[in-house]
Amino acid sequence: IIAYNTMSTSDPEALREPYPDLKIIGTYPNFEHVLKPGTIIEEHSLKLSEKNLNSSSKKYKILILATTATCRSDYLNEKMNLYSDLIDIYIEPADMIVKAVENNEVDEMYLRNYLNGILIPYMDIDALILGCTHFHFAEPVIRKILDNKVSITSGCEIAAKECYDYLSKNDKLNKDQDDKHIIKIVDAKLTKKRKETFLRLLDFDKNKHDITFSTSL
Repeated sequence: IIAYNTMSTSDPEALREPYPDLKIIGTYPNFEHVLKPGTIIEEHSLKLSEKNLNSSSKKYKILILATTATCRSDYLNEKMNLYSDLIDIYIEPADMIVKAVENNEVDEMYLRNYLNGILIPYMDIDALILGCTHFHFAEPVIRKILDNKVSITSGCEIAAKECYDYLSKNDKLNKDQDDKHIIKIVDAKLTKKRKETFLRLLDFDKNKHDITFSTSL
């Protein structure tokens, strides 16, 4: 799993080419998920496509919050061009969320003020896509600002489900509930502070998980 939107949207083929037999799952600002059959967005888009798009029909509005690098990616621009006839798409960089999450400052007033400044102009949106794995941890604050009236999609949840479905389909899930789950966290820049950050964010039950750290595979 590439748990990094910027890397997922930059050059995923750089990993797929040397490892053709390896299942690779990226984390993306996922339009396909919110447009999948049966969703409100898809139904809304189909209705608009049956009408004259030059009419006053209200398009579905989606806001994407991502890092500056992801906002500038070819992937995101291609997706916007693909769906812009049916959906109004807005993109806003929100790099400060990354700092707040890593420094355990998600509940600090400065982040709320920062998010207010970004989100207030978009209070009439129908959906929000979180285009960075860090942003998932700020979702409760974002929901409060949007007053829980907006559908929020996180690439983290989509990637986790895709991984589970793949392992389940290929009979690779650990079905012994009594076994401890082994988790190895590899970080080339591992420090005591970064280790504490991992443990805080992942919030694993130490009685159920055997967690180790390393600077290399």
